[in-house]
Amino acid sequence: MIELASLKLLYPWVLWFIPGAALLLLILITRNFVSLPLTEDERRSQRRKRVWIFVSRVLIITLVVLALAQPYQEEARETKGNPRVTVLVDQSASSALMDMEFVDQLIDDLDGRIPTTKRVIGSNLTSDVGSAVLRNLEPGGNLLLISDGNVNEGPILDDVAFYAATINVSVSAINLSELNRDAAVVVSGPGKVVADSDATYVVKVSTTDPDDTVNLEVHVDNAKVLDKPVGPGTITFTQQFNEGVHKIEAIITTSDAKAENNVYYKAVHVLEKPKVLFVSKKNSPVELLLRELYTVEKRGSLPADLDPYYAVIANDVPVESMARTQELHDYLIDEDGEYYGNGLVFFGGMDSFDRGGYSGSALESLLPVKVGKGERKKGGANLVFVLDMSGTTGGRKGFSSKAQYEQHITAGKDVFYSTEEFGETWINAYYYEEGTTASDVIKAQAVEAIEQLKLENKVGVIAFGLIPGGSDYASTDELIADSVKIIEPLDNLYNNRKEIVEKIPRITPGGPTSPDLALRGAVEMLAGVGGDKHIILLTTGRYSAGLGAMSPLKQQLLTIASNARKQYGVNFMSIGVGVTEDALFPKKVDEVFMKEFAAAGDGTYDRATKLHTLLIKWGDPKAKEYGQEFTLVPMSLTHFITRDIEPSAILNAYSEVAPKDTAEFLLAADSGQPALTTWRYGNGRVATWTVYAGNNLGQLLNDENSLLVSRTINWAIGDPQRKEAYFVDIQDVRTNRQGTVTVQSDSTVTAEGLTFSKEGNRYRASFEPDEPGFGTLLGHTYATNRPTELDSVGLNPGLGAVVAATGGKVFKPSDDEAIVEHAKEVSRRVTLQKEVLILPFLAAAMLIFLIEIAVRRITQRREG
Repeated sequence: MIELASLKLLYPWVLWFIPGAALLLLILITRNFVSLPLTEDERRSQRRKRVWIFVSRVLIITLVVLALAQPYQEEARETKGNPRVTVLVDQSASSALMDMEFVDQLIDDLDGRIPTTKRVIGSNLTSDVGSAVLRNLEPGGNLLLISDGNVNEGPILDDVAFYAATINVSVSAINLSELNRDAAVVVSGPGKVVADSDATYVVKVSTTDPDDTVNLEVHVDNAKVLDKPVGPGTITFTQQFNEGVHKIEAIITTSDAKAENNVYYKAVHVLEKPKVLFVSKKNSPVELLLRELYTVEKRGSLPADLDPYYAVIANDVPVESMARTQELHDYLIDEDGEYYGNGLVFFGGMDSFDRGGYSGSALESLLPVKVGKGERKKGGANLVFVLDMSGTTGGRKGFSSKAQYEQHITAGKDVFYSTEEFGETWINAYYYEEGTTASDVIKAQAVEAIEQLKLENKVGVIAFGLIPGGSDYASTDELIADSVKIIEPLDNLYNNRKEIVEKIPRITPGGPTSPDLALRGAVEMLAGVGGDKHIILLTTGRYSAGLGAMSPLKQQLLTIASNARKQYGVNFMSIGVGVTEDALFPKKVDEVFMKEFAAAGDGTYDRATKLHTLLIKWGDPKAKEYGQEFTLVPMSLTHFITRDIEPSAILNAYSEVAPKDTAEFLLAADSGQPALTTWRYGNGRVATWTVYAGNNLGQLLNDENSLLVSRTINWAIGDPQRKEAYFVDIQDVRTNRQGTVTVQSDSTVTAEGLTFSKEGNRYRASFEPDEPGFGTLLGHTYATNRPTELDSVGLNPGLGAVVAATGGKVFKPSDDEAIVEHAKEVSRRVTLQKEVLILPFLAAAMLIFLIEIAVRRITQRREG
């Protein structure tokens, strides 16, 4: 049956013939080629005939032209396909710690019901699970992974999942249990730090049993800095070092299968403070901060020779103080600087940028900003808002006890029941808390944001957690899918703003939590469009038992965000709804996860009460005059300078500048003016701070915000050792891999047992490492650890999300029937088949023509 609403045309341009043909027909019908004497009745009869002929012929022409345009409709047809499964069995050392005795029996059971292929992957010290999955990908295939999911070589599983999903391959996994108890510890962090600066290190503990606990000790230069029982996860600590070599040793105390991964060694080399040039005509508090961290030489203007300095820092100086622009240009280009060139940092104030004569100067060409207001393009983006309307945001609460339930009933308050299975009992009863709920805030903030966006943007809205409208569902998955709805498809905001702001307040919350389905729907909505693409998630982020704790659902959302960014260029922004006070824990937003989610999608995080980032990017933030106080808004969560920092500084002055097209806009004032902007110039790095307070950096220099300043300068400096005439560098090594020693020297380097290759003034050689512990080569201390294969044990916590991203499932070893059913399900293919429908339109045209002839004959007989 033809559904006119679903019809499409192969050649829609043919339709332009219809108005032309109709006009020509009208001219021919209304014109009298032969003039005959007619009575008034005959003229009326002739006009009726002409109207009838015109209408019928226009219909005939329309139908014929439609047939020429080749109308078609697409029909989704399902085919059963060829169910089969390829089983990948991991034989690496870490997987050997898990119970895999069931493998042969499972494969025999599967092979008796569907074609099954077994392939062995990995080896003793190699977990190349990602590469193995890639080697076995076939379009429409079905893989079953029997592995702990830990990878130490080749592509990571997240990237593999992204590719598998694009070619419609399902990757499932077996939920393995512990065979031999084991635990492992790893320390990550910088091997080179600057003296007296904070260095952050992360200690990761993994166990074969996710509920296991071990005792962790961390020693720095034989002094214990940490001693506590821990489960699998990470612990962060910060340390300051004086110049020299320092040794970190992490030890877990446990009785397990592999003693060699119970200790981890890390060598830390503390370098001299790098030398920087501070150009300033006044005394400034920023100078005090610099002298704590760097060797500072202060000048009132640029000297001729800039080569001794790792970075030049200009503090609110006019263009005359930076007049040697050619020297600055050569300094930044730094042809011998490799990846890390020289750095340049500008701090604004009353005597710089728009007040310092930078406009139109040669100096301005070196900077990531240009002087002047500059109209930033804020329209033209594709934005899909995803709204969390699930039961928790709607204020739905369960009863903690029968007494609370009875008290609620006695007070005459409304009580609801989730199922009829147990009758009206307190076990399956719930109520809605009084007052404003998170869903109310989400709806209100979504409307407020959309009303302030530029009309040139395109906006769509998807909501999840709606109460399903049906009553007879074939499965739980079908019920959950019905709780996700497209409120408004993607369209120009000048077309659909009115509909959106009317529909959102009418959404009824209270259904199941399914952000994964909603985000996939949003990705699909954006996948085929061009230009900037962003998904904006408004939620409390409470998708685990505890705040900040990881869960399979959270891991799945991170994978969706990461893959969408890589595959379709979709960025993600998260807006947190809820309080931040610990005392109000039940209503607290999970900001840790919200920021992690935004970073995975290369986006930003806002609190619902502010919406600063969203309005700066795509709307019109409230303008502020010079002298009015403002806060800082992160525009990037992933850059080295702004990562994991939430600025709290309140400032009141700014330079009138605009970011250049290729610059990175990292921080903004809440009114939209640029605060911190960076870019690469040749091998060099340039940063501009264009906000301040009075005539200095104000609260940017307090304890809460000064890290932004020091990180800016550290980013500009790059490698703090590259200008030394002689140094030795050895990265920490593994017992099963050769190490590499790098020596920078102006004279030839030789050493017994080492063969050096030369590139410029750098010499490199390979060497065989010692046993685990600390070793010394050419006077340089380095750490040696066991093979990377033993760094992670137990089931990879991200494996479930990888599996879900491909449409796969995690099975128990005994789930052979479920595995077969899944293979049959994923082998079914739904294809869109195109059916061209020319004949019905031609038949309709012919029918109208025959009716016209019949009517004319009948009329002639009556008149004759």
